[in-house]
Amino acid sequence: MNRLITLTAYALAVCQLLSAADMSAALLKKVDPNEGRSKVGVVFDVAEVDLIMDATGVPFSLESSVGLPDYVVKALEQWRYSPYKKNGQAVPFAAKLTVPIARPLTPTVERNLASLWYPSAKEISQAIQRGRALNEAAAEALEADLPDAEALGDPRTSLLVYYANQGAKDPDKARAARAKLLTWLVEHYPQDEVLGRPFALVNSSGEALADPSASVNLAKLWSDAVKQYPTDEKVRSHALNFWQVASPQNALELLAKLPRWKDTSPWVGTVYGLAAVGVTALDPATGKALAVANLPGAGTTDEAARETLLKSADAKIVLVGLATVTRAGRSLAANGHLPEGYSAFCQKLLVHAKEFYPQTAQSCDTASSAQDDNRITMMAYEVEKLAEAKLLKRVQPTYPPEAKYRWVQGTIVFSALVNKSGEIEELGLKSGPFLLYPASLEAVKKWRFSPTLLDDKPVDISTVITVNFTLGR
Repeated sequence: MNRLITLTAYALAVCQLLSAADMSAALLKKVDPNEGRSKVGVVFDVAEVDLIMDATGVPFSLESSVGLPDYVVKALEQWRYSPYKKNGQAVPFAAKLTVPIARPLTPTVERNLASLWYPSAKEISQAIQRGRALNEAAAEALEADLPDAEALGDPRTSLLVYYANQGAKDPDKARAARAKLLTWLVEHYPQDEVLGRPFALVNSSGEALADPSASVNLAKLWSDAVKQYPTDEKVRSHALNFWQVASPQNALELLAKLPRWKDTSPWVGTVYGLAAVGVTALDPATGKALAVANLPGAGTTDEAARETLLKSADAKIVLVGLATVTRAGRSLAANGHLPEGYSAFCQKLLVHAKEFYPQTAQSCDTASSAQDDNRITMMAYEVEKLAEAKLLKRVQPTYPPEAKYRWVQGTIVFSALVNKSGEIEELGLKSGPFLLYPASLEAVKKWRFSPTLLDDKPVDISTVITVNFTLGR
């Protein structure tokens, strides 16, 4: 397990990698964005950046896998290359960079280190609501008429919601129905969004719908799906959702192969956090911890996970691990299943977490009446809808004079974290020309949104904001 710490600890140096075609363009000036920056109060991401230079070797624009903080953008803008020549003529070219970036921690950022799932389309939300409203007769009729493909309306999503919420009335029937539905989805449509939710979990023990044989079979099907779709982030996230309790070793082996994936550290923290408490079952309706193994002390899986969390040098792993431990502790305490030694371990982990983020508001108090934070991630294709429906204040950027003079047009794309009050708390540049960036940043910082509600409660959202610059003819 300790191998995961090394794989997910990020170096602070920028590793610069030119593509083979661009090797003749020498790097003349490199500014390390992280030099001299504090390691306390931040979390690190790894950005895969395409830095596009003009014919003189000066950075013109960039594209990044994650939003880049302003200090990183300013540092990369200062890089310089010798001109790259093709057939004797200097031409624009691109350099591929791997850039570790530090994101300042705030309460909102901490809450969203491991985002919970939220329907990316209205149809999926409606399917979930229909599932909660189904009765036995309606569920049987829906199941008898399932299409050969997962059609609009997502009937299998509705049925999984129904059986997760109502299955205790007839556990045998619910277990069989869930196994059939999930097997079909994993085999035919592993990208289906419901597979990233608790509704897709199958426990081996510890609750009324536990199904050991189905759990083993589905764990293998997810292994097959990950091999079939090795670059599909939805498939790997859905597999990890299933494996987090059903097969933690499968989850850790997959994560060990993905040291630069943006979700690796949060998932590592989640898996270790659950193992550290000994959780063996999650509620298929809510995702809350239901049961723990009766593990006999030192040398067991939970002790190894605890040791890993207490020694980890990755702030994301530690903070997400602590959040997982404390949520599980509150849930298990409520049903009388809190494991022995929980409080002492949680307090040690809290002390370790404060080494990274002294202002953390997390607590080991299992009697706390505070509700778990609602966190959602909106997909990129929901951005326009968000802007139209939620935007209360838009500030238009002034067209930069130099960009206008040089006839630079284009689109600036930001990743944005919007808090429960509708204020933008974090902006990161994902793509666009450098000349258009400062004006866009100053304008978008002033945008305000109406709060986004989930179950009538305000929640944080992670989204994407675009700003277009166009010159008339």
